[in-house]
Amino acid sequence: MTTQLFDESVPACADYKCAFLPHAVTHRGKAEAMWEKYSPYADRNFLSSLRTEFHARFWEMLLCTQLLEAGFQVVKESSAGPEFYITLDGKRFWVEAVSPKAGTGQDAVPPIEYGHAGTVPIDRIVLRLASALSEKLSHYRRALAAGRISPNDGYIICINPSQVPHAKFGSDPSYPSRALYGVGNLTLSIDRDSRRILDQFNVHTPSITKKSGASVATSPFFGSGEISCSAVIYSVMDFFNIDRCVSNDFGVYHNPNAARPLPTQAFGMFDQFVPEPIDESRFTLRHIPREAA
Repeated sequence: MTTQLFDESVPACADYKCAFLPHAVTHRGKAEAMWEKYSPYADRNFLSSLRTEFHARFWEMLLCTQLLEAGFQVVKESSAGPEFYITLDGKRFWVEAVSPKAGTGQDAVPPIEYGHAGTVPIDRIVLRLASALSEKLSHYRRALAAGRISPNDGYIICINPSQVPHAKFGSDPSYPSRALYGVGNLTLSIDRDSRRILDQFNVHTPSITKKSGASVATSPFFGSGEISCSAVIYSVMDFFNIDRCVSNDFGVYHNPNAARPLPTQAFGMFDQFVPEPIDESRFTLRHIPREAA
């Protein structure tokens, strides 16, 4: 018999305790149903760590159940990581989940001040995604060196920034577009006399400068040598809004440089984004809607 996911009697973090508030009854029921599907894939510390790393562990469960519902055969091999793998066209693609936090120090994303006007710290949010990607690429290299991953395997990094203030409200261009391809703000070229728009494009922003002066790359999937990561799956869905969870809350951002590219036809249930070069210095990010994939 499967152990219950939630236990109100145990010491836990604030977010775990919020799951027992009256308005969260429906959410808790959905989460328990997810746990029934996910429990065979969970490591033995999952329930205890859920009480302290609520968002991160919930994201792992949500991701796995979405892949199961999409018809993938999920295989859990070791608690040492990555989380699990799926098989596509005879190749293993390891799936690694990460849920970045607000960060610390001068570049931390500040909390939202409700009731006050302010600006969204876009660059700081992008830095948190870039840091999460870098962290998991380091995990990949360690797993490769330890023999847990083969050089012939694909690697999918799955990012959920629900713990990063402001991030769940989105951006245009999207935060993953900024962090993975260096897609910057919309720029207009306007004729000074007629005031007609002559051209419009998103400026390429391949890096962001931290407060310390250090430069952080924000274009690993375009014009770089990053070949180990096949794609990034991105979602801001978390426990507190799973009552609205549908497949298009997940986006797949493909790496055109990947040594083991992810087949687009395999992820028709999610929105997908594929960069396509226009010339040596420009590219367009093609959106493949989930209905048309």
